[in-house]
Amino acid sequence: MIIDLSTPQIGFGNGNFSVSKNGHITARGGGNIAGWTISDDSLYSHNDKYQTGMTSTGEPAFYAGASTQSYNPNNTNTYNFSVTHDGYLYSKQGQIGGWNITPTKLFHDSYRKNENDEWVKDQ
Repeated sequence: MIIDLSTPQIGFGNGNFSVSKNGHITARGGGNIAGWTISDDSLYSHNDKYQTGMTSTGEPAFYAGASTQSYNPNNTNTYNFSVTHDGYLYSKQGQIGGWNITPTKLFHDSYRKNENDEWVKDQ
């Protein structure tokens, strides 16, 4: 353990945890903060029903709403929401710019498809 009051800095565990004089914190080896698990490449939390997290090495990069019963790290569609490292966004439902997203369709309350399969605005 190092506690140097002249620099000042604090260090424990051969550099696994340190705080520099500028306030930079280094912590290696993982741990937990307020129910979130920290590893070398991810930050995640889960309860009896859902998982939420992010990772720098696996896919997807960000995920939320995965059922703990249906979780499959090799299938991004097991999450209610996810974004892969290459930018692929998946959401089971939601709304973007007034357009509604459901598991089977994308629609806007003011638009409909006409007989030519074109989107037209209702008057």
